[in-house]
Amino acid sequence: MDCNMPVMDGYAATEILLKKIKNGELNDISIAACTADLTEGNIAKCNKIGFSAILFKPIERSKLEKFLSEIFRLK
Repeated sequence: MDCNMPVMDGYAATEILLKKIKNGELNDISIAACTADLTEGNIAKCNKIGFSAILFKPIERSKLEKFLSEIFRLK
């Protein structure tokens, strides 16, 4: 989820999705935050919202592969 998308950012979109999951409207999914903002405040915000992982831009292939392998092993 790109945290800085136009119209609706990834933070808001993720909050909506996680609320729907909690209410049983959607199956559980893993959501990774994609951001270039490495500040402690932003990392705390991502964790508070409930992202499954945070991938920092530019995204390293090895980190993306690790995230994908972890979520597919869990599902």
